Amino acid sequence: MKRFLSMIIFILLVGGIIVGIGKSHQSITKQPIVNNEELPNEAYIDELKIPLIEVDSLNPLVTKNEQVFQVLKLIYEPLFEYASNETLEKILVQNFSKLDSKTYIMTLKPDIKWHRGGDFTSSDVAFTIQTLQEYELIFSPNVANIDRVEILDDASLKLYLREPDDFLASKLVFPIIPEYYFQGDGMNDEKKAARPCGTGLYQYKETLENGQIVLTDNYHYWNPDISFKLHTIFLVPYATYGEAIKAFKSAEIDMIVTNMHEWKEKFGTIGLNSYSFENAEWEVMIPNVQKEALSESVVRSAILRAINRENMINTVYDDNAVVSDIGVHTTSINSSSNLEYDLEKTKQILLSSSWVQDEMGWYKEKEDKIYRLEFELLVDQKNEEKMQVAEKIKSDLHEIGITIHIKPLPFDKIVNLIYKKEFDLALVSLDMKGEISIVEAMAGGSDKNYSGLHSNALKNSIEKLTINEENYQNHIEDFISIYHSELPYIGLYYKTSTLLTNKSVKGNFNPSWSNYYRNIVTFCK
Repeated sequence: MKRFLSMIIFILLVGGIIVGIGKSHQSITKQPIVNNEELPNEAYIDELKIPLIEVDSLNPLVTKNEQVFQVLKLIYEPLFEYASNETLEKILVQNFSKLDSKTYIMTLKPDIKWHRGGDFTSSDVAFTIQTLQEYELIFSPNVANIDRVEILDDASLKLYLREPDDFLASKLVFPIIPEYYFQGDGMNDEKKAARPCGTGLYQYKETLENGQIVLTDNYHYWNPDISFKLHTIFLVPYATYGEAIKAFKSAEIDMIVTNMHEWKEKFGTIGLNSYSFENAEWEVMIPNVQKEALSESVVRSAILRAINRENMINTVYDDNAVVSDIGVHTTSINSSSNLEYDLEKTKQILLSSSWVQDEMGWYKEKEDKIYRLEFELLVDQKNEEKMQVAEKIKSDLHEIGITIHIKPLPFDKIVNLIYKKEFDLALVSLDMKGEISIVEAMAGGSDKNYSGLHSNALKNSIEKLTINEENYQNHIEDFISIYHSELPYIGLYYKTSTLLTNKSVKGNFNPSWSNYYRNIVTFCK
């Protein structure tokens, strides 16, 4: 249980789930996009160099490096993937339906080939799921609830679950690997991993003497609507991120993705294009709702409204973050407005709920006990950014009369205290991908319900949500409305990442947390 939280918090897991929301008052500034049809007709270079940084493995199920995983998405494909608007789209799946609460049937798209030859079949899907269950890998939690996989024929299979899960499809976002290539001891064979074989847009051609891996466009790619402008990709390995930065600045590589909010200081702005996007790190304060004062939603709302998040983003992150109450990206079709910073409204909220203010702050007498709005905030002692954010929170809440005592601790100890419910508030990063994770973060018996809130209204709303798109859309607005009134988490913001390219690189750029190199087939220079 603790191991799972440590994977979710602070680390960008490649397959999570989420529900968040909130159209930020601050929008991400993007450079103008050059559409494919607008690219110049004169001769262009149809090859680009992309960095492979700090490679741990080129096996897409094994790597723990997010940047490496994003590059491997050029080669390997999942059953489902999140589109740029956060909707879940079918990639290798043709049809997916529920037979009963614990049984699903899946049909695969026809005529898909592996790069090294051979048909993609249901056996490959079953092999990938079984592999994730056999090894302890990043995506292993995604398939932990699958009890059995039954292969019906080459194109269809049944999934039997241990417990009902209406959001199963959102977990089937891991890359599928070929059984014939990785069976036996292939999962431990890094030589095979270094000669990847998938179904994706680009396929492995060769490894050069200088270590660069050459990819070429997949001429028998299954989607006939794809038109390749970019034909060759060189994957250039670097031992450290610092080496990759130097290589980008000297134009040895054509693009790089950075999570640094101070990227302008590191890279400069002359001679490059920048495309910012919200990554999967949602900064929140987890409230322990078992604490008397924090059990009141009005108190949680007051805390949120009294924090000037726009100012925090400006001063701490140089505007490289976006306000979000609930953890849904602003690009989502289900995003909505956030609660505004408003000290006067904060006071009225507390006064209307029988909180009284004196020279020491806010208090309430209940059953012969006096409760004060005075809390301890746990913060990772080694994270300088979080320490700055904590100080800003303390200062903002002091203005309204809410007292915060910052308690820096080792991260592991914070995780332990959260699970034991021995804390007031904890400043953490949650990995939120897609619009199902926030649902799980509030489900009654879920290990991811870190705040411990059990709300009948939320429970009933969650029960109405299903993977059926029509029902889901009908009920997600109700869920979001209830979330805002209950506020089980005190959401702060999403951090942003930035795709940087040399000025000469053109294309239809649309990066997101789910796919850094979306539309890469249109890139050229």
